[in-house]
Amino acid sequence: MTETKSPALVVENLAKGLCDASAHLVAEGEPGTVLYSGGLDSSLAAYLLARSAPVTLLAIGFSNAADLAAAESGARALGLPLTSRILDGPSVDASLERWRGSLAGLEGSDFSVTLGLALALETARTRGIACGQGADELFLGYAHYRGLTSVAAATRSSSDLRHVIEVSWPAARAIARELGCSLESPFLDERFRREATETPIELRMPDGEPKRLLRDIARQVGLPADLASRRKRAFQYGSGIQTHLRGRRAKKPRAGLNP
Repeated sequence: MTETKSPALVVENLAKGLCDASAHLVAEGEPGTVLYSGGLDSSLAAYLLARSAPVTLLAIGFSNAADLAAAESGARALGLPLTSRILDGPSVDASLERWRGSLAGLEGSDFSVTLGLALALETARTRGIACGQGADELFLGYAHYRGLTSVAAATRSSSDLRHVIEVSWPAARAIARELGCSLESPFLDERFRREATETPIELRMPDGEPKRLLRDIARQVGLPADLASRRKRAFQYGSGIQTHLRGRRAKKPRAGLNP
């Protein structure tokens, strides 16, 4: 008979697994950069990586972007240095052209998130770079999980995670390699990912609080309370990138490239 673990033990085990995954995000003895939006996922990645390496946070966004303010307050809470790249239309459009081949075939949020990662990767000054990709898929952070039955949520989570692993994440890592750096996420570490997906879906359901289980893990490892409970818009919206892409598409549709 399979042993049923208590919710407290599940949180404890997942917290340990995430700590272990975070300890190997950058090469030993090297500094690291965390692509930082000020939200739960990237805050947790930064907090844990800082235990084993010198960390600089890197935020990107248009001048009025919510993510820039969230990143500033998050950096203060974490006590980590922050570098911000202020985006504008020409800089985003230049990256669109530069990474046309790597972005080909991506659509919707895959496209805008990967473009955002590319813009951040262009700015990073360390070889080892980390981010929070995969957390929403593992811990049901997206709006489309709300209201689903546990069976439907498990199916959707599995499909979303498979898509990240097979499509959008390889595209982002290919850009990183072209820039001479490595891109990692503790949430996509194979061992942690397996442990998280084996956690009963009932414990990963939002139940009124997006990524409820991940927030419990964050509290378990000691992430500052404000960051563990923080809610914010998805990166592509909080940075202003999605708004720019929509405006660009409306003004000048371009064949063969989304947008």
